[in-house]
Amino acid sequence: MGYASCCVPTMPPVLVQRWEAVYARYGWTGPEGVAEASEDVGALWREMAAVPGCPWWLVAGLVTAAEAFDAQGREWSTWAAAQTGFFADPSRRLSGELPVRADVFSPLSGR
Repeated sequence: MGYASCCVPTMPPVLVQRWEAVYARYGWTGPEGVAEASEDVGALWREMAAVPGCPWWLVAGLVTAAEAFDAQGREWSTWAAAQTGFFADPSRRLSGELPVRADVFSPLSGR
């Protein structure tokens, strides 16, 4: 038995199951769903960080992960909101106009 196994509390199974269910939604959803799933995963990371007995380094990692998922959720929400007008107007889709505005971050563009 290594150092980590003797010093890290076991996560409550209900938290692990909820995290697995939310994380699994990434592969089955569009941009709006990814934004929501990101926010939900971040909230669960925070719940895990609050489990009594977690060492500081585990709490730091969980909180950092939560912050990253919060940021990802905001980015996808912004991108999805910018697309709403484009996809709601069939004439814009048929005009050949690109759906991504240059002034809005697109998680798909990598910028």
